Amino acid sequence: MRILFLLGIILLIILGGCSSPTLKDALERNGSKNVEILFQDHTDNVVLFLNEDDTGQPMLSLNTFVRENSRYKYDSGTGE
Repeated sequence: MRILFLLGIILLIILGGCSSPTLKDALERNGSKNVEILFQDHTDNVVLFLNEDDTGQPMLSLNTFVRENSRYKYDSGTGE
């Protein structure tokens, strides 16, 4: 019984660690700095945001996100 409980806790930690409670948190978790969300569309799952590049210069980014169970996932590998 203890083993099942422990496995359940580990599974929750792993699954909960893959997403963020807010879209801004998901963007920052992905490595974006000083994020300012300018527009987000929950119908098409599109986000337009301002952030900083590696040199500190402002950069405008447009990409998609995934929203599941009120949590957000963002992957810049989809063509930012």
